[in-house]
Amino acid sequence: MGDDVARREERALERVSDADRERAAEFVRTALGDGRIGLEEIDERLGAVLGARTRGDLEAALVHLPGADAVLAAAEPVSATRPAGEPVTITGTHARMQRSGRWDVPTHLVVTLVHSSLVLDLTEVVLPGPQLLIDADLTHSRLRLIVPDDVRVEATDLDEHGSKLRFEPARNDIPARAVVRVTGRLQWSRVTAVAPGRRRRRLRRRA
Repeated sequence: MGDDVARREERALERVSDADRERAAEFVRTALGDGRIGLEEIDERLGAVLGARTRGDLEAALVHLPGADAVLAAAEPVSATRPAGEPVTITGTHARMQRSGRWDVPTHLVVTLVHSSLVLDLTEVVLPGPQLLIDADLTHSRLRLIVPDDVRVEATDLDEHGSKLRFEPARNDIPARAVVRVTGRLQWSRVTAVAPGRRRRRLRRRA
């Protein structure tokens, strides 16, 4: 009995991958479509799934949902490091998603959104290098980047149709330690990059 409990506890602490999180997020969206959860629950569930770092976090996000065991069984433990250059994909259809706090940022991020919104908060993360490439494919969607003062955001080779870009300029008195390059295709969508608000700045200074 004690060995079983120890194994379950060890399993709950295993790190999950971005693929595991996206698989679980799609499962939650399907549960909404099937009527197993309501609109008042979808945002909380998706937020918990996309913020999950361990298998235990995923279990808590999918609790009481029939079929969740199969999703959790597909989650494989991953190491703390990701192979260099390996892209990570975030997809969303009729979803509202956010990644904030100290989440794992890759060097290459592929974002595919349809009638969805995604917030990527970079204020508390450790960037993996001097450049983060975001390859976006947005349709009737919104991508919002929250970046610290020493990170610059640039658009490169964007195919735009009926879309809007709004990037707040980086501070000239602070050298840029990294550049976020946004490329890809925008169809009736919006991409914004803003600095952290005053409240977030105060919290960071206190930290």
